[in-house]
Amino acid sequence: MHIGIIANPEKKLVYSIVPELIQWLLQNRQQVFIGEAIQPVNQQISLGEKCPKATVCKLEELPRLCDVIFAIGGDGTLLKTARVVGSSGVPILGINLGGLGFLTEVALDTLYPALAKLLKSDYKIESRMVLETSVRDCKFYSLNDTVITGTGAGRMLQFMIYINGSYVSEFSSDGLIISTPTGSTAYSLAALGPILHPEVEAIVLNLICPHTLGARPIVMSNDSIIEVECKSSNTALVIDGQESVPLKQGEKVVFRKADYKIKLIKSSARDFYEILRTKLKWGGGKER
Repeated sequence: MHIGIIANPEKKLVYSIVPELIQWLLQNRQQVFIGEAIQPVNQQISLGEKCPKATVCKLEELPRLCDVIFAIGGDGTLLKTARVVGSSGVPILGINLGGLGFLTEVALDTLYPALAKLLKSDYKIESRMVLETSVRDCKFYSLNDTVITGTGAGRMLQFMIYINGSYVSEFSSDGLIISTPTGSTAYSLAALGPILHPEVEAIVLNLICPHTLGARPIVMSNDSIIEVECKSSNTALVIDGQESVPLKQGEKVVFRKADYKIKLIKSSARDFYEILRTKLKWGGGKER
């Protein structure tokens, strides 16, 4: 199996965990490709030099070279990996180095048993919906969400919203979140949006601190087309918290389901409700 590795260079654990992981994979006769962005902070030796039998390559080359890609860090690292993978269909395994981590599947204390199962093909794949955002003939893709936010000093924003060609309303709010089911446990949840099971085929429109109590999140079918005209100046699109795109006043943004999905490798050890129970501390986060 050809295995790619993308890791968060800001996490110190990367520089002890990744070389050990690579050696384990090599000992198990796997080929390993390291994304070149993984370079030690304030260290002289690169991970490629520590593990000379692993191949260092550009991030964009990993989907072509690999059968699976490990995202080592937190949810932000997995979102970055999803952007690298794009429509290639290469599955992603998230390895969590601490923190909240709704998307990163494997914790450090279960890493090697989980990898042993992976090498035996003892795993399942979840296909996650991707959101396509179009503006000025440019398209952007997000696994979690796309947000329209202000870039000025705390100004209220004005939105005109249409769904499938039908006028919905004009709203004033601090911003707007368009979320996938995967992203329903991210920023949208913090903005009091609904939690959607990953298998639900839907899109969530959620206003951030709306200027009217009557405004509530809207859950739409995944074949919906949402058009938003932001009537305010000094605004931007934020794609999965990874990329910011300035918007012009009065510019229209169109949101729809993308024509591909991201594949996440899931173990049989945890289900969605266990993740909610532990991450959100329901019942104190205790197991039954």
